[in-house]
Amino acid sequence: MDSFTPAFVDPNCTKEETSRRFLTFFLENKAPYPSSMVLRKAYNTLNECVALKSPLFYEDGIKEMEYKETSQEALQRYEEVQTLLTLEEFRSSLAVSHLKGFPRVLGLGNAKGKPIIVREYVEGVTLAAAIDLLPHVDLGACIEIDPITVAAIAKAVLKILLNAQSLEGAFVHRDLSPRNIIIRTERASLQQQVDSCCFDICLVDLGSASYIETDSPFTTTQNGIWRYGTIEYAPPEMLTRDVEGIKELRHSETIDTYALCSIMHLLLTLETPYQLASRINDSPYLVKMKEEPKIDPNVPVCKLLKLADQGIKANQEERFSVRELYKELCRLV
Repeated sequence: MDSFTPAFVDPNCTKEETSRRFLTFFLENKAPYPSSMVLRKAYNTLNECVALKSPLFYEDGIKEMEYKETSQEALQRYEEVQTLLTLEEFRSSLAVSHLKGFPRVLGLGNAKGKPIIVREYVEGVTLAAAIDLLPHVDLGACIEIDPITVAAIAKAVLKILLNAQSLEGAFVHRDLSPRNIIIRTERASLQQQVDSCCFDICLVDLGSASYIETDSPFTTTQNGIWRYGTIEYAPPEMLTRDVEGIKELRHSETIDTYALCSIMHLLLTLETPYQLASRINDSPYLVKMKEEPKIDPNVPVCKLLKLADQGIKANQEERFSVRELYKELCRLV
């Protein structure tokens, strides 16, 4: 990289020594993100493993972009927006970097004008990849993931969000999904965590997150660029931008409880609440505003599923707060 600004100063090293430590990397692999980002596992010259996250520019192979035109002006604007989005994600990640349950941010680098977030590499398995590996219960007409396991995972996520409420400002992830929840496996294997029903969770991909400091104009979403959630799990306010009062709605903690309840619904039924992937002609926003979550008639409705669906409401006032949902889960399980 051409430059590197550390997120913190190591008392045992000068700022210059810390910067040099993160200037040269050996790349192991890369995994493109749907949001035109790329995550690379890399090692520095001290063989320390890190993750490098950066935007994909046209020169990287992005040939079809949101902008249909490929004029120089359009390409330049695209890259400017991608740069701003990366900087916003860096600021949001930095706000929670010191908290358990989030990746530790090491700093921000730059290579040929492209910003690169340097953070801890999280060793583990995403919840999306772990679904087939979690304990299932055969109910005859259907199979679901063990409700006790589902509740344990949900409570682990909520503990992280509750801990984030200790910050001076208000933090909302705004894009919780099975792909953005990682079960860490550095200290204990997935099977060991399943056996103990105690999960070491890490929340990643803070590209849509917001952090607003109390009694301060500082916000990590200061560029006015709209970010959307994953349609299967996001509440309706994260799927539109032309509703009255939408800016205020997009900073509610109930965005995260709605998404987590949707994830619980998936784990308990092996179907997303609205099965939007098969409804390509329907507006996800209107579906979530007008309909109730779908449940296969063959799926027994346990108490945990009823609780999850109670949190999947279009109106924020009808949803659980983070603390309320945690208390309800503790009461049930």
